[in-house]
Amino acid sequence: MEKYIVFSNEEETYKKIVNIDDEIDTIILDLGDLDINPPFLIYLLKVFRLVKSKNMDIAFISKEVFTAEMNKYFRVFQTLEEYNKIKIFSSFVVKLYIDNSYTRNLLRNLFVTNGFQTKERKEERFLNKEHDSLDKDIYIINFEKYQEEKLEEIQKIKKKNPNSKVILLINKVTAYKALRTVKMGVDSIIEKPINTDEILASVKNLSMQSQLRAENIALNNKIKGLYKNLEKELALANDIQKKLMPPEKINFKGYNIEYIFSPSQKIGGDFCDIFKIDEDKIAVVFADISGHGIPAALLSTMLKAVIHSEFKNYMNIEDLMSLLNERINKIFPMGKFASMFYILLNTKENTISYCKASQEPALLIHDNMVEELQTEGQVLGVFSKEDFPDLVNFEVKTRSFSKDDVILLYTDGITEAVKDDKLYGFERLKENFLKKRNNILALKDTLDTYTLEDDLTLLTIWRDHEDI
Repeated sequence: MEKYIVFSNEEETYKKIVNIDDEIDTIILDLGDLDINPPFLIYLLKVFRLVKSKNMDIAFISKEVFTAEMNKYFRVFQTLEEYNKIKIFSSFVVKLYIDNSYTRNLLRNLFVTNGFQTKERKEERFLNKEHDSLDKDIYIINFEKYQEEKLEEIQKIKKKNPNSKVILLINKVTAYKALRTVKMGVDSIIEKPINTDEILASVKNLSMQSQLRAENIALNNKIKGLYKNLEKELALANDIQKKLMPPEKINFKGYNIEYIFSPSQKIGGDFCDIFKIDEDKIAVVFADISGHGIPAALLSTMLKAVIHSEFKNYMNIEDLMSLLNERINKIFPMGKFASMFYILLNTKENTISYCKASQEPALLIHDNMVEELQTEGQVLGVFSKEDFPDLVNFEVKTRSFSKDDVILLYTDGITEAVKDDKLYGFERLKENFLKKRNNILALKDTLDTYTLEDDLTLLTIWRDHEDI
């Protein structure tokens, strides 16, 4: 992050820099048209040391021309526009190992003018050295002499950090040997006499490669961090959603209710709840919200709140389903809806009353055969009865519930599970339900070799075998 400061006076400007937040990594100090005299230059050196002590970089905007020697230490731009144009190169250091002072100075001025930092050394200084080998180091090495020794140093640089860039300056005599250095990781070879446009383009290209790599790494790390935070949030949401669900096993006056809830994305839109109506009656609500993940989970929570607030006021099942339809139609976002199966267990009469709102039919094992519990009913939330009075109707049926009967409620996550491009399917579900009966874990195990692409919820209801 950058901080732009317009120079006011020495004391005030220095205080501003002292108080800059640690999150800032680059300061842009606009000097305007101030005269860069020796006393002021000493002040700039003081500012420079302060900034470096805070592990920051600094660039100066000045209409006054800095000398070549000053440009060796300070990054100076005539306008903010010029800085913004070439600032991408400002963090790169071009390290020149060239004996010829004319060539060395020519390249230094070329790169400084284009925003690079530079360090210039004679070629002997390249040898027998512990190199920094940083990601943003670009080594430019004259390859006419000390060839074997320089090859050893290049290998050291690349071994320490393959992302450091190396450019060799060659002549016709050294061309063949230099070409073999590409295998060592040399990034570019430029033949003398040096064409300044060519070498500048090469350095800029290598810089852009390094910059893109660094940005990709930073972006990947940011995505990983966001994903990690999202995983934590989802884990918390999963815990909250589970706590909003009823106990996984319930026994009410000899009637057993057990369910398994397995969302496809840690949280999901499958929903079940159990309500005690009175001393003899208990209701089971089993629903599937359209969609997956966080949106569906939020909508399922909203549905739970609506049911909790209204179910005691509407003992008639048809009236309750009609009310839920109108509520969902008003509060759910457009395109979102819920399918539902509602069962009322009467433990005194040993009967069940049920209503299906476009949910999969419940399955009932009776006399060792699997029956489908079907009723007429529309998906909740799509059509309002106010607008479509003849379309929105909910049928309620009642039947006896014997001691050996077992009911299975399920969402389409099980029937739409896939294996070898084939669905688990409705018939396989009926077959396995008849075998496993109220053993809900064993029924879920029949999915072990299948891929689930949707939330999965299974719920069974059965009676104790002793008299109740």
